[in-house]
This record gives sequence, C-alpha cells and structure tokens, in this order.
Amino acid sequence: MNENRNDPVKQAEPLSRTEFPSEAAEKATFQYQKACQAKRYVSHVLDTRTDKREQKCVELSLSVANITSGSSVLDCPCGPGRLIPMLKKHGFKITAADVSPSMVEYARKYTGPDGTNCLAENDNICVANLFSTGFENKQFDAVLCHRVFQYFSHPQERLSALNELRRISKGPVIISFLCNWSLDAIWYYVRRFFNVTRKRKCKPISPTTFDKDIRNAGFQVKTWIAMRPFISKRWYAVLEPARNNAGTCASNITAYKRIIFSGAVRIAAAIAVACSLVGYFYLTSIPVLDNGYHVAKMLKEYDDGDEAFYASSSSTALLHEAQILKPTNPNVITEQVAADQRNKIDSFFLLSLADMQRLRLSPTAPKLSLVKKIKIGSELFSLLRTPDLD
Repeated sequence: MNENRNDPVKQAEPLSRTEFPSEAAEKATFQYQKACQAKRYVSHVLDTRTDKREQKCVELSLSVANITSGSSVLDCPCGPGRLIPMLKKHGFKITAADVSPSMVEYARKYTGPDGTNCLAENDNICVANLFSTGFENKQFDAVLCHRVFQYFSHPQERLSALNELRRISKGPVIISFLCNWSLDAIWYYVRRFFNVTRKRKCKPISPTTFDKDIRNAGFQVKTWIAMRPFISKRWYAVLEPARNNAGTCASNITAYKRIIFSGAVRIAAAIAVACSLVGYFYLTSIPVLDNGYHVAKMLKEYDDGDEAFYASSSSTALLHEAQILKPTNPNVITEQVAADQRNKIDSFFLLSLADMQRLRLSPTAPKLSLVKKIKIGSELFSLLRTPDLD
C-alpha cells in the first residue's frame, strides 16, 4: 500500500461494503474524494486559529505519549498534510495516508509555514482506508488519527477503526474527537433542537462513552487533552495498549487530571475576571464628593421637609461645611430614631465604615436600610435611612 512520495498518486480503488461498518461511515470516509471538496476543506482549515490550536494539542499529545525522535509515525487520515511539518520537526519517520487521492496530492505538495516541502525520501505517502489500511501488523511505533472519529457516531464504527489502529500500531495512538463536555456542544444541541444544523454535522460524544469503545479495542486512555477545556468540543485521547489494571478508578482519575487542572485554571481565571468587573462597576457607581457643600447638595434630593440628616461627630469638617448635617454618635442612634419617629420625622445617617461596624451591634441596625455608598475624599461612607413614614 505504501508508495514513494515521487510516484504519482494512485486512484482509490472501489472498496467493498464489508470494509465499512456502516453506510454513514462509508459516506464520511469518501466525503472529500473530489478535488473541489478537498480544495474547500483546505481553504477552510489551513492557517487558521483553530489550526494553530490543534497543532499545539497534537504536539502536547506527542510529548505525553513519549514518542521519541526517529520513530515511525502514521498520520491517517493526513488530509492536506498540515501536520507533516510539525511531525518532521520532531524527527519522526512519517507515513501519511488518506482515503482521498485529492487530499494525498495536497499533502504531497504542502510546503508548510516556511515554504519548503519537508518530506524526505524515506517518508511514504499513500492512499489508504482507515477501516482496512493494508499495512502490516505492528508496522508503526505510533499512529496519529486526527479529525475523523468525529464522523463516527455509532460504537461499531469507532470500534472497527480502533481495532485496525490496534493492529497496525505497536505503541501509542493519538485520536481527536468531539466531546460534549463543552459550551460548543451545548450550542450544537441548541441548533439541533431548532433544526438549524447541517444534516451531516458531527455529533459530540462523552469521554465515558468513547472510553468504553477504547477499552473494547484493547486500549486504555493515558490522558485526555482538551483544546480549550469546557469551551471547545475538540478533545484528544492519548491511547496506549491496555494493562491489567485498565479501567480502574485510579487510572481514570490519572487520565482526567490534565483536564481537571486546565478546567480549574480557566474557572479560577473566569471568577477573577468576573470579580474584577463587579468590583470595578461597583466602585465606579459610588458617587465621589469633594466636600461638605457637595454632600449637602446631594442630600437635598431626599429633603421633603420632614427629614433629619445626621453624620458622625468625628467628621467635624464635613459637619461644618454641610450645615444640613447634625452630629451623631452610633451609640445614641437608637434614641434619635425613636425620637424622630415620635415626631414623624424620617432619619438619614451618613456613617463611616468604623461607625457601621459599631452600629451593627445596635438593635436599631435592622430597621435602617442602605440608600447608597458615598466616597468623600479618600473615605467611604454609607447613607442609611429609617423606613419612610409616608
């Protein structure tokens, strides 16, 4: 099945239905057979922000899988060859394969970001079907399977492909899929509910569902890697041959620890940003007054002729400038409130933070409601009032 990269690309021979686990898998496999379809895919994917994020995830997956330089790595399906420059940078011996001859032709000519074709003479590029690749048993040290499992919505489709990957790989296998533990997935289900998704739109699945297929194929998950944890659907599963303790609770926690850590970091960052915004809008919503004159002008808004305004006696300068204010002490507020209520007068109190702490011990505190926060100079005050007698 392998061929030298200098040979012309062979046309994919018609495959029998027995080589596909379902009709849907067959349609997904051949969706980019035509050159125009391949060209549209290339223009949509190459050199985008998503492409850069995915390549970072693939590099991280290769690092987690401990694939050493000089290893033989199969990239299937290789698509337009966008991962080839990155794989060559790590010193791998590459075999790139795709079921679409048009994609293989793009991969053969792809030059990468630096504008040079990095395929070496010992690298192979060929046409191959993922469900029946034609490669020898345990031919590769590792296999990279990117952007294809998202089209397999049924367990038998995933299991069939995983069994073939298990047969040809003697080491780790890296697979990308769409996970439903994300905001993108929620948006997918919303669009699906209103019937606005494309008919062939890829359906996300849960890692636990995928893990069952992985274990049935003789693999176990070494780690899960999310492109943008809990935001993007794109996840990566780094698989290794199953051991006797595969599927235990401890191994599952180990596999998810990277996702848990990344998610916790993102949640903490989101909380920090939210708190900063709330704090910013809260502080900017507090009126800043320069002196007693402006305080008195502001308090006039609440003066209907039967109000009494008090301020802490410690604010001597403020009381002198704002003649509307009367001196008070948090310890005698209860008496003042009672006296004003007997005279049918509404009471307002402008208290500092220290006064507020002392007032909380008073039985009158529950009767007072906060009108607003006011910043006078560098000190923060609270304007309180008794219930409106009207």
